[in-house]
Amino acid sequence: MSRKHLLVSPCFPPPFIGGSKVWTFNMVENSPEGFDILTSSLKPGHVEVCGPKHRVFRVGSLWDSNDKDPTLWDLAKSYGYIFGWALLHLRQYDAVVAGGFIIVNGGLFILGRLLGVPVIGLGNAEEFTLTLRGKGFKDWVRRLWLRHTHRFASGFVVVCHFCSDILATVDVKPEMVDVVPSSINSDKLYPISPERLARYKVLSVGRLVERKGFHLLVDAVASLRAELPDIDLTIVGDGPYKETIEQRVRELGAEDYVSVLTGLDDLALSECYAQSNVFVLAHMMLDNGDTEGCPTVFSEASGCGLPVIGGTEGGASTVIIDGETGYIVDSRNRRELADRIGRILTNPQLATAMGRAGAAKVRREHTPEVTGEAFFESVRRFSYGFEGRDEGRTARMSGIES
Repeated sequence: MSRKHLLVSPCFPPPFIGGSKVWTFNMVENSPEGFDILTSSLKPGHVEVCGPKHRVFRVGSLWDSNDKDPTLWDLAKSYGYIFGWALLHLRQYDAVVAGGFIIVNGGLFILGRLLGVPVIGLGNAEEFTLTLRGKGFKDWVRRLWLRHTHRFASGFVVVCHFCSDILATVDVKPEMVDVVPSSINSDKLYPISPERLARYKVLSVGRLVERKGFHLLVDAVASLRAELPDIDLTIVGDGPYKETIEQRVRELGAEDYVSVLTGLDDLALSECYAQSNVFVLAHMMLDNGDTEGCPTVFSEASGCGLPVIGGTEGGASTVIIDGETGYIVDSRNRRELADRIGRILTNPQLATAMGRAGAAKVRREHTPEVTGEAFFESVRRFSYGFEGRDEGRTARMSGIES
């Protein structure tokens, strides 16, 4: 008989907004065994996407992060429902994956320890950095909660090594954390147009928010215009920073070679990848801790055979091998960013070698089948370790009791 597993994720797809939801869905949907999934209700216009091996409990009382900012009543309803449901049902599961936020996950870690059920946390990075760097009273409370609850987890599955390093700062032992990177649907690994090597086309894709550094990328491309007069930049996405980016393009007089495109479907996006020479996401960490984990677009671009440039202060190194599949740079250093872009655009042999190395890495490590298997193996390892620790048989987990 299969073991019973539960995923608690208040905003499980659809819709697929943000890389963290794609990451979670791909791991769960491609795991060898099914999950019970406790999540928020479906929004109008969306249909269930989970396969038949899962049982999905969609509850209207649970706040979905796609909605407006929650009121205290929204949060009270969500927390009350989740913890009440957990008290009634948690014991029936062999392992629980906590895919909520700091408060929900911490509460489930404690409940799991009290009820003798292994609870494994998910991590994307920004939920921890925002908590650890926040300046307000609520951030102070969340920091205390984080530091005093997450050590009770049976283990963590995180999207990048950067996130693993953050957990180490709140006394989560390295052996308690497994990294399972972002993955890409093989159907989206588009072939690259052979004639692209004669062009100087830069591509960036993502939600238009400050931390993704599109304004820095516009500046870097503009600085290369004198050296590479045929250079152009295409930014694909939408979001609250769109007007700021377009204003910067106008200030630089760059309308002829910088385009901001919104509403593209997969077919149109595939054409952008196919016609580009290099992919850049010039992300950075903001002062409040807002940052990137392991952006799915890095895997998409590498899988399409593009060299990839990403920023520091995030999880880029889990996808990008610096100097081999692309570069990792301090995006705030516009000169350094421009140098790496120019280095790739003016050296077709280097671009081809990086693209091939990146595509091979994606096929090896970043497909849903690979990440789904790795995820479930981590769940089994941490849940068996929990049982073994209680029986005094598993030395690997012994340090968590201290």
